[in-house]
Amino acid sequence: MPATAPEVSRRHWLVACALLLPASARAASPRELLADLVRTLSNDDAGGFLRLCEKSLADQLRADIEGLCARYDITSSIEVLAEEELKIEADWYLELKQRDGTLGLRRRRERVALEFTLVSKKLRLKSVTPRELLAPEPLQR
Repeated sequence: MPATAPEVSRRHWLVACALLLPASARAASPRELLADLVRTLSNDDAGGFLRLCEKSLADQLRADIEGLCARYDITSSIEVLAEEELKIEADWYLELKQRDGTLGLRRRRERVALEFTLVSKKLRLKSVTPRELLAPEPLQR
C-alpha cells in the first residue's frame, strides 16, 4: 500500500488548496456566484462584491456598494425565480440598518435581472437591473 499514501496526501493537498481559494475563483455557476455576491454584501465586504463583477460594472457600482457597506449593516438574501444559462431573474431582499442608528431599519425588495459572463475563465457579474436596489439612500439631516 505504500504507493497509495502519496496519492492520498496529494489529493488532500489539492482539496485544501481549492478551499483556500477566494470565492471569486471558485464560483463555477451563476447560482454559486450569486451566493457569493449575497455573502459579501452581508459581510459588508464592498471590495469582495466588486471583485465578483466585470470591471465595467464594478466601476459603475463602486460608489454605491462602498456607500452601502460604509453606512449600513446589511442583511441580504436572494431567491432565484428563473434561470437560463448565464442569466438569472431573482427576488433580492436587503435589510439595511444604519450604523449610527438615526434612521432605523430600511427594507428593500426588488425583482432583479442578473447577467453573468466569463472573464479570463472566471465567472463575473456583468449586469444587474435595476441598479437602484444597490444604491445608498441620500443622507437625511
